[in-house]
Amino acid sequence: MPSFKSLGADQIWRLVAFVRKLSAVAPVLNGNPAAGEALFWGKGDCGRCHQIGTRGSRLGPDLARGSRRSNAENLKKAIVDPNADITPGYAIITVVTRDNQKISGLERWLDNFSTRLVDESGNERTFLRDEVTSVTREMRSTMPDNYGKIFSDAELDDVVAYIVKTRSEANSQ
Repeated sequence: MPSFKSLGADQIWRLVAFVRKLSAVAPVLNGNPAAGEALFWGKGDCGRCHQIGTRGSRLGPDLARGSRRSNAENLKKAIVDPNADITPGYAIITVVTRDNQKISGLERWLDNFSTRLVDESGNERTFLRDEVTSVTREMRSTMPDNYGKIFSDAELDDVVAYIVKTRSEANSQ
């Protein structure tokens, strides 16, 4: 085996990532991705807020991308109890403007100088600090918390299998 002394730190990490990808074990999924796709876009109406690829809304997180909820077990928990772990950048915020308008949406940016949110229509809005009288953050999800009642356990497995399959395909491209 040749020496790796000539490789830079970036090249070594790329090599490590490549080797890890080769040894990755595909997750064992109980569900049917095709049935999950039909449930995701149909009965669950998940595309109203979520995007997968170029399909759906950008209001919620793009589910084709991996996240801290990327394994099947955590995805299922997030669907059943969306308030347990709010994805950063997706808390609900309400801005009250100087002319007393209340605008609510999903937080995209909040600091001492400005606030950016995406409203229910999917429009991104930015407010400078001197344009608002208050900004309130709620640490709850806009995602319905009744998917555990809407979907059977088998249907939840199908939806999770669809999301995981979609992520695997997106990551292999």
